[in-house]
Amino acid sequence: MVGLLLFLQGVHVGFLPTGEAIGEVLGKIAWRWLLIPFGFFIGFLTTWTEPAVRILCDQVEKASAAVIRKYVVLYAICSGVALFVGLGMAKIIFGIPLLYIVVPGYIVALVLLWFSDKEFLSIAFDAGGVATGPMAVTFLMAIAIGVSSTIEGRDPAIHGFGLIALIALAPILSVMALGFLFRLQQWKGGRMMETKISLIVTITNKGWGDTVLDASMKAGAEGGTILLGRGIGIRDKRTILGICIEPEREIVLSVTYPDKKEAILQEITRAAELEKPGAGIAFVVPVEKVVGVVHRFYESPQPDSGEMTD
Repeated sequence: MVGLLLFLQGVHVGFLPTGEAIGEVLGKIAWRWLLIPFGFFIGFLTTWTEPAVRILCDQVEKASAAVIRKYVVLYAICSGVALFVGLGMAKIIFGIPLLYIVVPGYIVALVLLWFSDKEFLSIAFDAGGVATGPMAVTFLMAIAIGVSSTIEGRDPAIHGFGLIALIALAPILSVMALGFLFRLQQWKGGRMMETKISLIVTITNKGWGDTVLDASMKAGAEGGTILLGRGIGIRDKRTILGICIEPEREIVLSVTYPDKKEAILQEITRAAELEKPGAGIAFVVPVEKVVGVVHRFYESPQPDSGEMTD
C-alpha cells in the first residue's frame, strides 16, 4: 500500500508537469506531422511500462494454461495504443472531431464481436480498462494537453482529454483483431490437419511401451501416449485351474504426418521385435479431424517439412 501511494504521488509530481512541458515544446515545432510518429513511439513505450497491463497479460497466460502467451497479448495492446495515440496526435493537429474516430471504432468493435475468438472478448474489454492506467492518464494525457494548448484553435479540455477515450478503445480493437487472427489460424490449421495427420497404434507386451516410444521419437515422432490394457491372442491362452488369464498389454499412440509414418513404423517394428510371434502389433489409422491443437497459432509447421510441433 505504501509503495502504491509513493508511486502515485511520484506520477502526480513528476509525470504530469513533465508531460505537459514536453507537449508544449512539441506543439511549437515547425513540422507538426512529426507528432504522429512521436505519438506512436511514446504510446507503445508508455503502455509497455504500464504495471496494470503487465499484470493482465500475466493473468491471461496463467488462466489459459499458457495457450495464450502473455507477450502476444502485450504486443497487441501496446501496438493498438501506439496506433491510436498517433491518431490522437493527428486529431489535435488537423482538428478532427473526436466522434469521427470513436463512433467508427466502436462500430468495428461490434463487428469484431462476431468474428473474434470468444476467449479474447473479455480480455479485450479488460485491456481497455488497464491501458488507461496511471502512466497513460498522467503522461500521455499531459502531453496531449501541452500540445493542444500551443496550437491555435485547439481546446486542451476537448483534444487533450479526448486522447484517453482513444486509448481506452485501442486495446479493445487490437485484442479482438488478435482473436480474429487466432480463430483464423485455428481454422486453417484444422483444415490442414484433416488430411495431413496419421495415428500409429502399437499394442505390445507389458514393459515394452517405453521401448516403442523411444523408437518412435528416434524416427521422427515428437511424443506419444502409453496406455495400459488387457488382451489375449491365440498364443496367449493360459489358464490356471480352468480360469483364463488375460495378459497385460501396453498401447502406444503416436500422431505424425503421413510422410514420416513409414520410417516410424519400421523403427518400432525393429525395436519392439514385432516380427516375432506374440510380440505385438502396430498399425496406422488415418485421422479425419483434430481439435485442441491451439498452440499451432504460435508455431505452424510447413506441410512439406514433415515436422510436428509438440
